[in-house]
Amino acid sequence: HLADRFAGVRGLPSTPDELAALAGRVDVVISTVPPTAGFTLPDAFFRRPSGADAASAAAGLVVVELVRQCAKNDENVVRVEVVEGIEILLAQGLAQFEIWTGREAPRAAIIEKIVATFKDGLYASPLPTSFQ
Repeated sequence: HLADRFAGVRGLPSTPDELAALAGRVDVVISTVPPTAGFTLPDAFFRRPSGADAASAAAGLVVVELVRQCAKNDENVVRVEVVEGIEILLAQGLAQFEIWTGREAPRAAIIEKIVATFKDGLYASPLPTSFQ
């Protein structure tokens, strides 16, 4: 079964106290909640000496509260790396192109189109630094 291959993967509980209790055992947070949810993590996640990563794959490609929270916690002991939804979609699309066609994806051309789309103001969030 597919579930057996991911036996160590668990979803997080939803109350702040339950989340805070898990802070020391979570390595990566992937948020797919819509920006309107206003989801943030307990401060305990930002005090971990080993650091944590956060990925936001929210629809709409706008800055979500979790990303804002990670960005403003840079003065704490933890460096939080944020991977934005558009970056995840790009990586997924490049891999799918190569799997389906057997050819190398035109990464530069795709990124150029993404940058142009952001400059046209189609998306509400700023262009991720990995595209600049």
